[in-house]
Amino acid sequence: KYTQAHLQYLKWMATIITCIVGHAVLFLGYEIDMAGGGIVAVTMVGFAVSHSWTKLGGEWLDTKKDLGLGLGAVWDLAAMPYLFAIAGSKVVLSKVFNRDMFPKALLVFVI
Repeated sequence: KYTQAHLQYLKWMATIITCIVGHAVLFLGYEIDMAGGGIVAVTMVGFAVSHSWTKLGGEWLDTKKDLGLGLGAVWDLAAMPYLFAIAGSKVVLSKVFNRDMFPKALLVFVI
C-alpha cells in the first residue's frame, strides 16, 4: 500500500494542520471579540475528530494515537513553555511580594 515514510509524513502533516486550524479559530475568536468562543470551538473540533476516528475504528485508531503523540510533543516542547512564559511575564513582583502577602502566605501554610 503506502510506504512507512509516506505514512510518517501524513502523520506530521495532520499534526501541523491541526495546529494551524486551532490557531486560526482562536485568532478568529479574538478578532470578533469572542475569545472564549474560539477556545470552545477548538475544544469541540478536537472532540468531534477524536469521536469520529474512534467510531470508525481500525486504522483510524492508529492515526488518532499518532496525532495525539504529535500534538503531545508540540505541547511539551513549544506550547507549554510559551504559555508559562507569557503568564510569568504578566506577574509584577512588587505587587505580589508586599507586606500584605506574608500573613496570607503563613495562613496558607498553617491551614
